[in-house]
Amino acid sequence: MNIWIEIIGCVAGVLTSASYVPQLIKLIHERKADGVSIHTYWYAFIGSVLWLGYGVLNQSIALIFFNGFNTCAAMVIVALLWQCKKSNRQSIIRG
Repeated sequence: MNIWIEIIGCVAGVLTSASYVPQLIKLIHERKADGVSIHTYWYAFIGSVLWLGYGVLNQSIALIFFNGFNTCAAMVIVALLWQCKKSNRQSIIRG
């Protein structure tokens, strides 16, 4: 494989993976999910899993590494969103 193609893939992977970090930090520190769509990150998780599989089949280091990270990041975001929404529902019930 051409090294330049893999370098472009790595740069794209860094930028895409970095897009998850601000949301992760916000959810961890604030423990609030106001205005964040769980569906968006659920679809991102599924897409990352599929891209990861595609990377494995094509033996692309960039696709494997970065979509492995993206899969984990999306999974953590979905779990945090679910936890925040669950605790919010419980606080409303307790009123």
